Amino acid sequence: MHGISSTAAGMKELAGWIRTSFPGIYIISVEIGNGKEDSFLLPIHKRVEQFCDIVNSDEHLRQGFNMVGYSQGSIIVRGAIERCSLPVYNLITLSGIYQGVFSVPYLLQLPAEFRDLITKYAYENPVQNAISVANYWRDPYQLNRFISDCHFLPDINNERGVPNQIYR
Repeated sequence: MHGISSTAAGMKELAGWIRTSFPGIYIISVEIGNGKEDSFLLPIHKRVEQFCDIVNSDEHLRQGFNMVGYSQGSIIVRGAIERCSLPVYNLITLSGIYQGVFSVPYLLQLPAEFRDLITKYAYENPVQNAISVANYWRDPYQLNRFISDCHFLPDINNERGVPNQIYR
């Protein structure tokens, strides 16, 4: 699963390396939504739901599979394992963001207004419901708001006091 500001095609090189190492292996690179824009503008829980729907509908994956996630994709695939009970043998993540982020990389070439919006309003419901980065934004100066108002990461990290027993 690709990261933010990318598409399924962004995993093509990695898929090629895997195919070279394991000839004949079945690989699916999942696209959620409509490309790069939706990697920003679709909340993570919705991305997880769509990912689960795509994977569960693929008959080649029903008996089990290995999964790779990169950056934002790492928490999507982890969330999918925890919330959808996928038959995953091994989970491999690269540049995983399991403890959240507190800045938006400049390499994403986002307007300053977007950075300001996230920094100031990440835990507000309209932002949580519209911007993926807000769902794993961990402001060290507002940890209580992170725990109570962030819609995704504190949940899958079991940081809300009562662990979710269905998570593996």
